Amino acid sequence: MSLHSASALLPAPANHDLESCLRRAAVVLLLLLSVCSVSHAQEELVRAGEVGGKPGLALFPFAFYNDMMGAAVALAAVTSSWPQPQSSLFLTAFAGSKGTNYLYAKASDLRPFPHGRLYATSRLTLGYFDAMKVFSDGHPDFADARAGANDSDPDNYLEGNGLDQEAWLRLHYLLPLGQGRYEKMHRLVLRDGIVVEGARDTWPPLPWKTGYTMLGVRPFYRSQDLSLSHVGDFNSTTIGSDFFVEYDATDFSDDPTRGSRIYAAVSRDWGSGASSNSWTQAMGSATGYLPLGSGTHTRRLTLALSVWTSHCLTWNSADAADGDPVYHRPPTYAGASLGGMDRMRAYAPARFNDRSALVYQAELRQTLRWNPLEKIALLQKLGMRIDWLQLVYGLEAGRVAPGYDLSTLHQAMKVNGLLGLRLLVNQLVIRVDLGVGSEGGAVQMISDHAF
Repeated sequence: MSLHSASALLPAPANHDLESCLRRAAVVLLLLLSVCSVSHAQEELVRAGEVGGKPGLALFPFAFYNDMMGAAVALAAVTSSWPQPQSSLFLTAFAGSKGTNYLYAKASDLRPFPHGRLYATSRLTLGYFDAMKVFSDGHPDFADARAGANDSDPDNYLEGNGLDQEAWLRLHYLLPLGQGRYEKMHRLVLRDGIVVEGARDTWPPLPWKTGYTMLGVRPFYRSQDLSLSHVGDFNSTTIGSDFFVEYDATDFSDDPTRGSRIYAAVSRDWGSGASSNSWTQAMGSATGYLPLGSGTHTRRLTLALSVWTSHCLTWNSADAADGDPVYHRPPTYAGASLGGMDRMRAYAPARFNDRSALVYQAELRQTLRWNPLEKIALLQKLGMRIDWLQLVYGLEAGRVAPGYDLSTLHQAMKVNGLLGLRLLVNQLVIRVDLGVGSEGGAVQMISDHAF
């Protein structure tokens, strides 16, 4: 399982004394307090036959194995329809035999002003890694090769231990266009996890006729503070904001079966405060969903297609520092990077990183009629309501490049296959994806679809 490309880090403790433990516990507590204060969409989900969403807490333990964590145990907690009817909270923690510990928390769909057009979502991650891979230059065996390039050696990375932490808050304003002109929040009725009433119109995909158009800002903070092999202490911190516009013309934002999404953003780190450097990045994505009907064993079959691209606008800008140029480039995890949880999932986080990137993704999502987890007594005692199981078959193709040239970006692309299992747990999508590529495979486990 790849862990979240997080964002802000604290210095790794030199020892495991009481002071270090208390300091780390205080950081975790602050993260938890802040994550419970914010959120992001505009849908209230109601089960058929119920007057409104019912708050509930679900707890579910699980175990897994991967190269980064070894044998690991985890516990996840999910709430739905709390603290507001359209909101949800998700929290999970992992502990691995290789000394890696990881915390992930997300709050979604909160309206700071109950009748307003402003929505919020936040995510916080904190991980201590005993054997973390960083695909940056510095390995003595690859002195003349760039780490992370499309043709880079898979062994050209730095490895070490330390903390990796991320925090971001997304705020978006729903414009009075399309469906957003008439309603600030949409009500969907689900039966066994499938929308039976209130599905939104998705055609024509024109902002002034259908869908929701949103303008927003996403302040972010991330830092890695590690002790790496070959280069010693390593710190990379970025503090900035995304400025974005998004058009969502899907029938159901959390689990779309038809329609489309378009997203465009500019990210800026001004280099102030604790930031390691200033930089500017542009990115965009387009996603489409096609319903393919149902069958004897299939409640619903959906083809999901996506294209994502990114480019650094300040890559060749530099300032002199002690006679050497310091380029205004984002950290490997923040710019045009592939690998990890959402793009090129067979590879380690930021395995490929450069000035520009392009990736195509396709998933065939098969929601099964078969659901052996629906009425298991133990799961019900833990508060888990699993409405459906979904099998996913996918393919991803992408690459990074030193410049934005479409001809280059379509040559020697990396390709990986994908097998996934998705569950709708208390009206929240939980996914487990196995990606397999030329360098092996990786398991990703987190909430929400990748796209």
